[in-house]
Amino acid sequence: MGRIENNILTKNIYKSRHMLQFPPAICWDESILTQAENLGVMDIEINELEEGKKY
Repeated sequence: MGRIENNILTKNIYKSRHMLQFPPAICWDESILTQAENLGVMDIEINELEEGKKY
């Protein structure tokens, strides 16, 4: 899931639980992305909470 604010879909994750190790990747359900696009989302922001990185 995530939240939409200012046309940005934002999701907070923990690398150890939510990222694929090899190849490094973050997955989304296609239905979430389609819904976000229909709501006017222009960007996606991932906040990785363990290392403090943004993608």
